[in-house]
Amino acid sequence: MSIKDKTRLESAIDSVLLDSESSEHSIKTSSHLAQLATVWVSAYLESTCRRVMLDYTRRRADKSIVNYVSHTLRHFGNPRMGKMLDLLGSVNQDAADQLRTFAEGQIEASIRSIVSNRNNIAHGRSTQITMVQVKLYYSDARRLVRKMEELFD
Repeated sequence: MSIKDKTRLESAIDSVLLDSESSEHSIKTSSHLAQLATVWVSAYLESTCRRVMLDYTRRRADKSIVNYVSHTLRHFGNPRMGKMLDLLGSVNQDAADQLRTFAEGQIEASIRSIVSNRNNIAHGRSTQITMVQVKLYYSDARRLVRKMEELFD
């Protein structure tokens, strides 16, 4: 994911969140918008973690290592906090530990909820996620992304 892709995804999420504020939507439509935004926020986390890891590796490693990391990252999905921290910790444990400390509590709970709800949506299970919740989770996800980018820059 490039910075351009990140900006595009942020714009898409922001647009859905803004559109959801319209009182013209039925409860069912609002629920579907919340589900769409949830899936996109999960994709945002997944893609950003991949990009941060790959950019970090590009700045520090030989091309063959970068190719290996790039190939390995294709299999990275379901961006749970533990998975992201393990992945990032494989190249910089100190930065991953700082990110873990930063995310403890509210941010970690938001990430857990996003991924859990995304999995429920993807597998056709019921989810009660609301736009109010998605907005909070997205705000926390953006805070996590900014800190991740700062620590791995």
